[in-house]
Amino acid sequence: MSIATSTWAKQVSHEIAKAYEQSAAEATTHGEELPGNKFLGAPAFILSVLADYADETWQCKPSLHLLSRDTGGYPHAEIIRAIGILEELELISFCTTAPEQRGITVFHLKESTLQNLQDHRRHKLLGLDRDQNRTHRGQKEQGDPLKATRQEGPVESKECGS
Repeated sequence: MSIATSTWAKQVSHEIAKAYEQSAAEATTHGEELPGNKFLGAPAFILSVLADYADETWQCKPSLHLLSRDTGGYPHAEIIRAIGILEELELISFCTTAPEQRGITVFHLKESTLQNLQDHRRHKLLGLDRDQNRTHRGQKEQGDPLKATRQEGPVESKECGS
């Protein structure tokens, strides 16, 4: 367990909450729909658990079974969905070791993403860019910013070292 990674995860959560609060206030002011926060719930919890397991290299290798136990029994499908959201938000990356090494998933927390969340890029990273994802009431919606989180099937894993 690394104190740095746990602190980082807490700061990431605070920055994401701040971004969504600001976007909700702007939406209300401009008569727009409120943005959805895809980080709420399982993704936030899973990030915190991964941060608890991460070492000094910002990597960890908990199994789905262990993540399920640490979250009080979250189903594997929910954990996989949350991992997909964390990867989409550029908070983690992961790969799988070769089958002869038991195919272990290695998660890497992306320390640099915190800086992106703390500056002007956070709205774009979180899909809260006013020009791209918000619509005025009564206008036809241009796209579904949560479409990636609604996809069916498992998250694709890359092989480590490739």
